[in-house]
Amino acid sequence: MGMVYRGMRTRALVRLRCPDDEISCTGRLFVRLNGANLGMARFDLRGGESRLVAVRLTRAERSRLRRAGVLYAKAIAFDAAGNRQVRELLFQI
Repeated sequence: MGMVYRGMRTRALVRLRCPDDEISCTGRLFVRLNGANLGMARFDLRGGESRLVAVRLTRAERSRLRRAGVLYAKAIAFDAAGNRQVRELLFQI
């Protein structure tokens, strides 16, 4: 599971990529700060597919992230066989 931070305006944008050797990847993307979930978005990708996933955030939540200077993204994905994969990354804003 690949993740790349793509910016934040009214939403936090993260590009997700499902590996080529998987049939599909479905799951949820969480935006977190200090252990608290700020937002969540669902995704459904086919193998080798890449998509921009937007997580809606309130103005106060975006302000908290900007002040902190970091965005903590956690993707929980399930492949076609039902195996669970968790990917956690910290991005500088």
